Amino acid sequence: MLDLSDLMTDPDFASRMILERTEIARREFGRPVYETKQIEITGVIQPASAEDLLPLADGANGYVTEGLVLYTDFVVTGGTNGIRADRIVFEGVCYDVMQVEDWMPNGAYCRAILTRSHDEHEPISGCG
Repeated sequence: MLDLSDLMTDPDFASRMILERTEIARREFGRPVYETKQIEITGVIQPASAEDLLPLADGANGYVTEGLVLYTDFVVTGGTNGIRADRIVFEGVCYDVMQVEDWMPNGAYCRAILTRSHDEHEPISGCG
């Protein structure tokens, strides 16, 4: 396994971005109340290949564009019990985390496939 930890913080390769994590803060009258946190993370971003996006096309009516691959030493999530899928704001554009490969135990990094959010009311400063 390659040790990519040096690349995660190298300014020649790494970029800063905002991770938006929404999770259940509490329940009121049996309904979840969500809270969103913004966390600054560092990672390596590169365009997603067609091979990366192909498994996602089935859930998007066969059409996925504007995908990125993120390598980071921060554990991102594609959604778990009580936590919605993370969203990444990179260079003012919001991306949804669609798929995660957690290599933390072996390689000390996480690989995530991101696709551009298509929220028409999305503010520039974040994902809304």
